[in-house]
Amino acid sequence: MNTVKKNKTTKIISNLFFGLLLLSTVIMVFKPEAKAWVIKSLMKVGLFKADVPNRVQKNIKVVDKPTADILFVNEAKDVISLSSLKGKVVFINFWATWCPPCIAEMPSINKLHDQFKTNDQIVFLMVDVDNNFRRAKKFMDKNGYCLSVFAAGSEIPVSFLDKTIPSTIILDKQGNVVLHHVGGANYADAEMIDFIEKLVASK
Repeated sequence: MNTVKKNKTTKIISNLFFGLLLLSTVIMVFKPEAKAWVIKSLMKVGLFKADVPNRVQKNIKVVDKPTADILFVNEAKDVISLSSLKGKVVFINFWATWCPPCIAEMPSINKLHDQFKTNDQIVFLMVDVDNNFRRAKKFMDKNGYCLSVFAAGSEIPVSFLDKTIPSTIILDKQGNVVLHHVGGANYADAEMIDFIEKLVASK
């Protein structure tokens, strides 16, 4: 009799666990925020190595040189060209509101932005690949991010964006690409901040 009760209890617990696991899987598939929360949690405990330090060189190296000018447009229809930003460090992030890794890394980008928000030597361009300003701005406002949203105003070369998001490009003051990272990352990392500070301080 006790064995039967024990088996029933074990079966109930097993079914509950399976049900919760199934529910979590469904939520993660259909809710980008849920998957992003999991990725952020893994970042915090170090199980998801999304930081960039191994891509950052102590001696800054040029990894690419854009051959054509690229245009970006903000919600007010103002057009900004990369060529007009020469003399400044440019941080470009290609993202979307439905992309879990994009959502997961956004707090770190916002922290990086806050670190340099009073410095006019660096510009942040958060480029929504869907060109949906209303949805992107709603996302930023909902999460309290102080990041300006842009859309592509011209064709984006595959060297900048090759169908995978998030994708982040950092250009030095001469307009050279000094970092190109594809996938989620922790941009509030101390080494990344040091890297940006070196770029900003350069002539």
